[in-house]
Amino acid sequence: MKFFLLLSVLAAILAVLLFSTSRGGGAVAKANATVSGEVDHCKLQLEVVCLGVFTEVSGVVWGPCEYNGDVVLSPSPPINWMPGWGYICHAAGKVGNETYVVFVRPASAQPPSRTDPFPENLVLKCYARYVKNKTIVMNPVLYPVDVLLVVNVNKSVGYLTFVYRAPTPFHNATVVFSNSGVYIALPEWAEVGVKREVLGPVLSRCSYVVNATIDVSKLRLGEPLYNATGSFLRISTR
Repeated sequence: MKFFLLLSVLAAILAVLLFSTSRGGGAVAKANATVSGEVDHCKLQLEVVCLGVFTEVSGVVWGPCEYNGDVVLSPSPPINWMPGWGYICHAAGKVGNETYVVFVRPASAQPPSRTDPFPENLVLKCYARYVKNKTIVMNPVLYPVDVLLVVNVNKSVGYLTFVYRAPTPFHNATVVFSNSGVYIALPEWAEVGVKREVLGPVLSRCSYVVNATIDVSKLRLGEPLYNATGSFLRISTR
């Protein structure tokens, strides 16, 4: 009987030691995450430009386009893409001698933040780093976010922004190709923008500027359909 009692006591002591070790390991991991000089992946090292103003412009609306090639971005923003979807050619047209292509691709954000369409592990890491003493409750609900990418084919420059809230269906939004850039017909209440850091504030009507290349041989342009004049949101510049 005493032998079994002794075993029980030893097992309890061992359990406490293991628990303490695991707690200590967690503390070390958190300390390592804040070591001076470490790269902070929560701060997105991406160039941001804020072009998004509603402007009275005149331009041309082009017919439907098709693209079945790859889209290569450098640097490539960390985005939580919807599985099974690629870039969809939303609109394409010419401004002078330059060709512009507007792509849309679905992504998603997940609680605790509906405005962070970044990979779940990155969001959780940043949440644990910046939001102290709070329980992280993950929810299977996904918030849809449309990614809007405008590519200047001639210059291999892309402007990428997140569309958090817009009229449904968003894919019917009219794109206008003007001498001053590319514009899209959205109401002023639409939520469009990007972030400089995960869980940071949304920079309204701003875009990431990236190097963007496509395979021009796999792009089919439509035809100019009609002229349009009105107040449109600028999504790229020339």
